[in-house]
Amino acid sequence: MVAACTSHSCLTQEAELTLPGTQAQDGSVITKATCLQSSVKHSAPGIFTVSCDATYTDGSVWQGLTTIQPAADQFSWQLTLTGCS
Repeated sequence: MVAACTSHSCLTQEAELTLPGTQAQDGSVITKATCLQSSVKHSAPGIFTVSCDATYTDGSVWQGLTTIQPAADQFSWQLTLTGCS
């Protein structure tokens, strides 16, 4: 659970475990997420972001930010337009 998680290593691991299964608008699904512990930022009170690369079922890899609110046990995933392969 995210609720007890506030260390950089825990937030990174939680993002990597939670993002797989997320579906994009085109129907492709995240199969793997690799997140950078060094990218964790405390962006606002109770809100953290971590940069991740997400691999999709169509073979594409996209970079984005995962926003985590540990107290609310909430995640969101936002692609950046700078990174795809």
